[in-house]
Amino acid sequence: MKHEVLYATVQFRPYRETEEFANVGVVMCAPKVGFFDYRLETRSFLRVTNFFSDLDRQLPNRATHYVASELERVKQMTARGYTPEGLRTLFQEVTKVKEGIIYYSHVRPAIMDGELQDTLDGLYQHYVHHSFAKHPSATEQLERSMRTLLEQHDLRKYYQQRNLEDALGLVKANIPFTHQKNGKTMKAIRPLSLMHGTPNKIVEHAEQWAGRFTRLFSANIVTPETVLLPIAEPDNQQEPGIAKALNMARNIFTDSHITTVSANDEEKILTFAAQI
Repeated sequence: MKHEVLYATVQFRPYRETEEFANVGVVMCAPKVGFFDYRLETRSFLRVTNFFSDLDRQLPNRATHYVASELERVKQMTARGYTPEGLRTLFQEVTKVKEGIIYYSHVRPAIMDGELQDTLDGLYQHYVHHSFAKHPSATEQLERSMRTLLEQHDLRKYYQQRNLEDALGLVKANIPFTHQKNGKTMKAIRPLSLMHGTPNKIVEHAEQWAGRFTRLFSANIVTPETVLLPIAEPDNQQEPGIAKALNMARNIFTDSHITTVSANDEEKILTFAAQI
């Protein structure tokens, strides 16, 4: 389905004197369907701090968290209902150039095809993470396949990318497919590639994600029965080291009460995703 959208990039501009900036987010609306949302970088600012080398390294993080709180407030406002013209006016007001270190680009109109959340994610990856200059990783390719699968079965609209984190900052996990009700995460699907080439990396990657989900479980952000990891495994499983590493990875997830399925098992994935 095609949508008329308006979007602007969020720019971190610490020195007005030079007018140099780094894109740290995207805000977008589709006035005719009442859509307003945003994506902001709130985790990794190495690219930004490398560019502005003399800057307080905590400043980008503080600035984007402040902007996130402001945009979240606007998002909650729009949920109460706006006319298309009212939402268009609100968007123009929100993205006006302001004093400080966070600015917005000129608002750009566009006609986009597909799910609006996917459109927003694509704009964010393009402007902030320069996806046009990168080859997708194996996990990113899995996420694309999963997105297509959910779209084909009319389930994509129920799932959004979210950073799941606790209030103390002890854990933060980027989950590309989450379903929430009343602010509670009811489903979390995290496609994962273990096609890393070496046994050591396979085991380390499994330990990393098992540790993240264990902390999410402990913080009551998600529960084991609401989590699914579709996993892509390497083809060379006949090699002793790879076979041993994969077996260790499976045991790591099992011991952490994390349900895994083959990334190719569409029936099980769809059965889980449809239970909302």
